[in-house]
Amino acid sequence: MSADLPKFCFFLALFFAGFFQSTVAAAERNSPPEIAGQVFSADGAPVQGLRFFLRAASFADSVDVDPAGRFSLALPEQLPDQVIELSLDAIDRATRRFHPALVWLRREELAGEQRFILVPREWTISQGSFAGTTVTTSLQRAFTPPCTGCSAFYERAGTRATFLARTPIQSWPEARFPLRVAFDREDVAEVFTARDSVEFWRVAESIHRDVGSELFRPVRYEETLAGEGEGEPEDVILVWVDPSLPYSGLGTAVSEGGKIVHGSVRLRRAGLTSSTGAPELLTHELVHALGFGHTCAWRSVVADPTRCRSLRSPSLTPEDVAYMQLLRRVRELQQTHRARWGIETALAGERVLTLRLPLERQPR
Repeated sequence: MSADLPKFCFFLALFFAGFFQSTVAAAERNSPPEIAGQVFSADGAPVQGLRFFLRAASFADSVDVDPAGRFSLALPEQLPDQVIELSLDAIDRATRRFHPALVWLRREELAGEQRFILVPREWTISQGSFAGTTVTTSLQRAFTPPCTGCSAFYERAGTRATFLARTPIQSWPEARFPLRVAFDREDVAEVFTARDSVEFWRVAESIHRDVGSELFRPVRYEETLAGEGEGEPEDVILVWVDPSLPYSGLGTAVSEGGKIVHGSVRLRRAGLTSSTGAPELLTHELVHALGFGHTCAWRSVVADPTRCRSLRSPSLTPEDVAYMQLLRRVRELQQTHRARWGIETALAGERVLTLRLPLERQPR
């Protein structure tokens, strides 16, 4: 036994040395030596005068964003295994051009570039009926529902996420536009006539003119049917008559993880050409099918009909178009630059850093 003791101690030392090295290596993998990222603006404006902040329970530091929108910040060797706050804001907060961006991550999520799309506090409409009009933006207003349990103009996919800035907004993938629209004439009590179809597409074209882009395109109903063994068809909005509806119309969008996969517009009756309110009704429901909910925050074609009828507009307003264009542009840039952070982090930044409102749910 005494002869084997030195050999035993030698192998024991090797074991602990290997364990220590693997532990250090794991810590290094979980704690990158630096955090780096890049910032892009939704409106193409220069990203100047910005600063990146990182805060943890026992560590805080910041660094200026360079003129190209890049930043990097050295991290301590041992970063606590806790929620870490990242934010981007103007160095001079009195002259903010963009909403602050705010998000919470865990240590292992810091690896890789953190790319942000910053949302301007003013959005100038680039095309359509209101081209050149500038609208002051507020994510807090866009996400505020008219009542508890009601939808908001910007709709979250799901109820709540672990962190406020991590719940995605539901939206159609940009590649799906223009969306297919078909009239469902099977197994319905009343069908749309040719004159109804003409009226429907007249209203759709007015939406296109206001927004400045083609959102919908007509297809035959048979083209939207899923093949054998396939699930629900995507990039399609089905329109049909449903006499059982308790109200004039209902527009819906179904999403999976923030990506809208299909929508619908149901009307209590056909005869669109005989109803003076048909253009307003169709516009209202088509905007819902695009993924936008109700609002009482501005004059809107989707102003809540029971809680703020005085704000109801018969057609799209500059605010409607601005928020629609803003969301599409941010989503497009996120895909182009593979940027994870956009509208959701701007909401968190405005809510917590600008308005000083409490978190919806405390990070932990």
